[in-house]
Amino acid sequence: MAPPPLPLVRLLRYLRDNRLVWDLCGFIYNRYIGDALTPLFVLLTDEIAPRRPSRILDVGSGPGYLTCLLARRCPRAEVVGVDFSPRQVSWARRRGNALGLSNMTFLRGDALHLTFPDESFDAVASVGSIKHWRDPQAGMSEIRRVLKPGGPAIVAETDRGASPGEIRSFMARFKTPLLRNDLLLWGMKRIVFAESFTSDDLSLMARKAGFEETRPLGVGGIPYVCVRAA
Repeated sequence: MAPPPLPLVRLLRYLRDNRLVWDLCGFIYNRYIGDALTPLFVLLTDEIAPRRPSRILDVGSGPGYLTCLLARRCPRAEVVGVDFSPRQVSWARRRGNALGLSNMTFLRGDALHLTFPDESFDAVASVGSIKHWRDPQAGMSEIRRVLKPGGPAIVAETDRGASPGEIRSFMARFKTPLLRNDLLLWGMKRIVFAESFTSDDLSLMARKAGFEETRPLGVGGIPYVCVRAA
């Protein structure tokens, strides 16, 4: 059994997952970090778009990076983004308006209690969000509930097994050198990556949620794990 986390780690993990922190400080991620995940957003879109879904859900949509990409690639689909931070929802709406995308909606909501009927989406995606959920297994079950039978659910999250070198290379993608120092590297290692999941963890949660098939998707050059479930 792993030892309990240090009090400082527990505090920082609490802050990492706190809605008010995202309301106040989410702009740091939006402005300086989010673009580093562009290859991952493209990977998910390439998995979903060829299926020509009519309705797509992005759980934990943040400032709308993935949601907007899906809406652009699937212009005939309705794309819905859900996030627990009202400020992030507001930023996402502004992003969509600036891009002139009219086929998507952003809502404030709880991943553990999605306000949609059963089997109401053709595809569901979630990137970098599930580690913040109070009960990740319950959230995975909600994804399964709102997804139509046979539709893909693609969940990506920071890789708990990532090496310090991989994390440092990822940080080199951030838009400002102020976010590449050793203190942030410590926080990324101990608070973000070490408190996250592996590909096997995500696959196991998906199977417990009722998905019959799972397979990992390769994420080249980014220390994230990604699993497709159906």
